Amino acid sequence: MDHMRVASPCTVEDWRKAMHAETSDSDHHRAIDALAMLLDYKAAPAETAKRITMAYEDSIRAVGRPTSTCEPDKVAAFWALWMCEAIRRFDAALRRLVDLLVEISRCPDVRVGNGPMEKHTNGSVYWRDLPGWSFAFAEHGLRRSSPGFSLCCATADGTASGYDDPCEWSTDELEDYLAQAPFHLNATRFAATALGDGQVASGLPAEADFFLKRAIEQPYVVADGVQAREWEVLLPSAAAWFCIAGKRIYSICIEDELTKGDAIWVTRDEWGGRRRVWSRQLWEHWKARFRVLASQQIISDECRTLAGHAAEQMTDAEV
Repeated sequence: MDHMRVASPCTVEDWRKAMHAETSDSDHHRAIDALAMLLDYKAAPAETAKRITMAYEDSIRAVGRPTSTCEPDKVAAFWALWMCEAIRRFDAALRRLVDLLVEISRCPDVRVGNGPMEKHTNGSVYWRDLPGWSFAFAEHGLRRSSPGFSLCCATADGTASGYDDPCEWSTDELEDYLAQAPFHLNATRFAATALGDGQVASGLPAEADFFLKRAIEQPYVVADGVQAREWEVLLPSAAAWFCIAGKRIYSICIEDELTKGDAIWVTRDEWGGRRRVWSRQLWEHWKARFRVLASQQIISDECRTLAGHAAEQMTDAEV
């Protein structure tokens, strides 16, 4: 489904109707309605979490393990199609959406009578482990982009690959990519808020690590109308990681230095995901890159200011 078909800005009611039109499933309709009430400040996160989980629990119990049957995993669909869409579109509700995710994780375990806890095929428990959430958010929240640019490609060693050559983009592909900027920024702000809170942060350091390698560790190449404009999408989101979750990122750098020894990669650690081992040296490199970007003339005044502010926030986070 093309989630961008709903014009932005849109009202919550417009969004609710558009999402209803994408599915005939009554469980999804109940969950969409509950999410819309949260977005419209008509329901609190805890109340919304109960309504959403109740919408799917009968299906979970009836099917057992949804992804092991021919019936689609409705919970995975909710994460990918409705939750991620709300995150990308409604910037004013990001704090409430983080709180909603926390409240869903606190909902009672799903059981059939006195039987065992219902689990996803990957072994995670409904709802405490938020089955399928981390993958859905990575693919449909943070990494979704234009046809001409894929943030979700990586080689086996974790380095970025699979990027289309920006110089080969069509005008339409370039404009589609640049149009993603506000939506990707919303997803990043959500992620950084969740990482800073630490309650539903599984996989987020790995996502930050992957993105920052692309966004600030590589210099922007000057090319007419194409690569010189990558910063319009990449730089605001890179700055958001540090302006919102700088203290947490810095603490992970310190923790990695103390606990990871000579390791290069962190694989399925306590935060989830696979990323490089972080360090104060890498932290200083990120900060230095922001300072360089703050003085680059190919970048707009607004984005240069963002880069400078990110460097300042990183210094403040060290205290």
